[in-house]
Amino acid sequence: MTVYTLLLAAGVFLALTAVQEHAALDEPVHWGTYRETLWECTVGREGRTCTSTGTWTSDDGGTVAHDVEFDGFDDDDGAHPGDAVRAGYRTFDADDDGLPATVWDEEGIDQTWIPPAVLALGFPAFAVVLAGQWGDLQRLAERWRRRSHR
Repeated sequence: MTVYTLLLAAGVFLALTAVQEHAALDEPVHWGTYRETLWECTVGREGRTCTSTGTWTSDDGGTVAHDVEFDGFDDDDGAHPGDAVRAGYRTFDADDDGLPATVWDEEGIDQTWIPPAVLALGFPAFAVVLAGQWGDLQRLAERWRRRSHR
C-alpha cells in the first residue's frame, strides 16, 4: 500500500507542478544570451545524458547568471564554448535570488510544463500495472463482487 501511496503522491505533485508551469505561460519571458562553459556527459541505464552549463546574460546586460543549465541542445556536442544562443526564462523559474537555474531556447520555453504532465499520468499508470502484477487488482475486484452480491 505504501508503494501505491507514494506513486499516487508523486503523480499529484507532478500534476500540480504542470498546472503551475502552464499557468506561468502568461508571465513575460526574460530573454538574453547563453554561452556554454561546460558540456558534460554521463552514461547510465538510460543511455548517454549530457548537460550544458554556462552563463546567461540578459539582453540589456544588467543581469548575469553563472552556472546556469541550458535546456535546448539535441545534438551530442553542445553549443560549442563561446557560441551565443538566444535563451530565456520566466520569473516562475527563478530561484530565491531572482536568477534562473535553467534557461530554455525559443522553441522549448513554452513547453516546460509538458514533461511533468506526462509523468503525472505515468506514475498512477505504473501503480495500476504494479497492482495488476502483484495481484491487488484481482483481490479488489473479488471484494467488489462479494459486496455487490450481498
